Order: sequence, then C-alpha cells, then structure tokens
Amino acid sequence: MRIAGEIILKSLGAWVAIWGFSRLLNAPKKLECYTAGVGMIGWAVYLIVEVFNDGILMKNFLAAVAVALVSQAMARHFKAPVILFVIPGILPMVPGAGMYRIVYSIVMGPENMVGTYLLETATAAGAIALGIFLGEALQKVFFYEFHRLSLIHISEPTRL
Repeated sequence: MRIAGEIILKSLGAWVAIWGFSRLLNAPKKLECYTAGVGMIGWAVYLIVEVFNDGILMKNFLAAVAVALVSQAMARHFKAPVILFVIPGILPMVPGAGMYRIVYSIVMGPENMVGTYLLETATAAGAIALGIFLGEALQKVFFYEFHRLSLIHISEPTRL
C-alpha cells in the first residue's frame, strides 16, 4: 500500500509540474489540465513499471507507448495536434540528469564514466522515441481496423 501511495503522490507532482510547463509555454488554456494529465499517466506507468523492472529501457519504452496512445486519443477528442499532448507527456521521462552527468564528466570528473552515462542516456532517449513510434503505429492500426470492421457491419442494404 505504501508503494501505491508513493506512485499516486509522485504522479500528482508530475501533473503539477507539467501543468506549470504548459502554462509557461502558452498551451491552449482549455487543454492545460489535459496535457498535464497525459504526463501524469506517462509518469505513473513509468513508476509502476519501475516496481517490477528496474531497467531504464523498459520503463521509458512502456511509458512512452502509454503517452503516445493517450495523446492520440486526446488529440482526436479535442481536435488538437498530437504534439500538443506528446511533448508534455514525455517531459518527466526525458533523461536530463543523464545529459548533465555526461557534460559534467567531460568537464570536471572521471572521463571513464562518460561512455557509461552516454550509453544510459542514449538508451533512455531511444526507448522514448521507439515507444512513441510504436504507440502511434499501434493506434493507427487499431483505429483502421475498428473503422474497417464497423464499415462492414454498417453497409448499405442489399437490393433485391
């Protein structure tokens, strides 16, 4: 129960941060709460996967797939560009600390850690990109199949 409470609290914190980010970048006022909601869902998926698998690849990948699917649904519902939801959605997952560690190691610290930090950061960024791509592809396939199947059942009456 303690883990669930932490996940909820951290997800709400992500919502507040992304809402502020959306305000800062002048997202449409009626969509600010929803863009923050997409980010909150993505961060909650990230935290839930972290409970079961501590690998950076799986956490970022599954969270990015969730963000892509929810962003597509929100964009269709609100008739808004998908990018308006995807960017705030992936914001909590962006490996900013990894990028900082790379530069810090180059400038100040142990040069032998640069490769490790670089690989970790590239893995996280690649997992996010691949997750968004796969999520959007899955959505297009399912949306196409749903419409194809619904058109079969809703056809014109046969003429005798």
